[in-house]
Amino acid sequence: MPAATLLTALLADDLSRWATDTPAPAGLPARRRLRQVDLRTLTVTEHPVLPVPDVAPMPKRDG
Repeated sequence: MPAATLLTALLADDLSRWATDTPAPAGLPARRRLRQVDLRTLTVTEHPVLPVPDVAPMPKRDG
């Protein structure tokens, strides 16, 4: 039951920060963060996710 409570609290926090566009305490927005939860020890680690650069446009075909 403690794992469900932890996950519910993390989800509620993420949703409220996403809705208000408020960054997490680490300064990363939810879309730039990977959160790993160990349900055995109830430890939470957060890792930054790098943005994907734009793709170069396709060259035009001749003819």
